[in-house]
Amino acid sequence: MKPKSVALAGILLSALIGGVLDVLCARASGGVKLWIDLGPIFIGLAFTFMWLHHDGLQVGYRRSALLNVGIIVMGIIFIPVYFYKSRPTGARGPMCLRFFGFCLLWIAFSAIGFYGARAAT
Repeated sequence: MKPKSVALAGILLSALIGGVLDVLCARASGGVKLWIDLGPIFIGLAFTFMWLHHDGLQVGYRRSALLNVGIIVMGIIFIPVYFYKSRPTGARGPMCLRFFGFCLLWIAFSAIGFYGARAAT
């Protein structure tokens, strides 16, 4: 399996696990609940940077430190910026559309985990 495919699968798996943990740890409070909520997000972010790293190698684009910070803080805005900067004209739009489609897939996996765990408990 290619590294980019592993990263995409990891992102979706972290969404699924996040949905399950929301149900299983609904009664947790304070710092425990915070880490249960943030854990899958950090894992998904790590897989996102894994994908971005391998994509950058493939297309020959090196991200700046400021762009990396933007991706961490507000990925929904700065990942399309990365695609705009790293892709030639004509390939930018389709790549951004695939990204937003993948965001919808992430939401779907999170919902599957949430409602699947809710039905099982």
